[in-house]
Amino acid sequence: MSDSTKKRTIEVDFSEKEISSEEIPYAPPPGKDLEGSADLILTNTLELSEEKNKSNPFVNPKVAQYYREVYEKTHYECRGRFDAEFTWTPQEQKKLNGKLDFKVAFLACFMFVALQTDRGNLAQAVADNMLKDLGMTTNQYNNGNTIFYLTFLCAELPSQLISKRIGCDRWIPIEMFLWSLVSISQCKMTNVTGFYITRALLGVLEGGFIPDLILWMSYFYTGSELSIRLSFFGLLYL
Repeated sequence: MSDSTKKRTIEVDFSEKEISSEEIPYAPPPGKDLEGSADLILTNTLELSEEKNKSNPFVNPKVAQYYREVYEKTHYECRGRFDAEFTWTPQEQKKLNGKLDFKVAFLACFMFVALQTDRGNLAQAVADNMLKDLGMTTNQYNNGNTIFYLTFLCAELPSQLISKRIGCDRWIPIEMFLWSLVSISQCKMTNVTGFYITRALLGVLEGGFIPDLILWMSYFYTGSELSIRLSFFGLLYL
């Protein structure tokens, strides 16, 4: 049977069954044979698969195996969730990010505000009569702030190690609870020694909070997505 005969037979079959092109996925346009339609279906299928795989860096088996070994060797917290064959579309990712922004980024900003509130209370107390009540000089007040920032910086690395050891989802609430207790205890300060002690304790407990918070958020966002969410923290300083 010649190609022209095949074409006429196909057109007759379609007309007798009264099937519209909308009912046939990727129906061949007039003048095209079924072989061309099959190529079109295959092309669209490959494009869809490529779109899903574009967001999955583990499509390559060698890459997947490498990171699977890395996660096991380092006892990565989320290694049990690793699925190299899981794929998703940009639309699904956008929908997921919307949920994460509410449940993760919003909560992180709220906790950061709690940190800033505690650090800002001291300036308000000094504006009142704290120095007079504690019998302190301005130099002693500045020394207390120096102690705070030194302990704050020194606590960042140890806090990160603890966070990786027990999990930032456990360590961050512990930090917040402990520095809240120290903050409450400031109401009992009577001299400069108490001021120095509370400044040192707050620096130790608050120092690792921001790195720990960033580590926690990195479990939910990619590098490019995380940078945008972290910029929200800068707005909270204003």
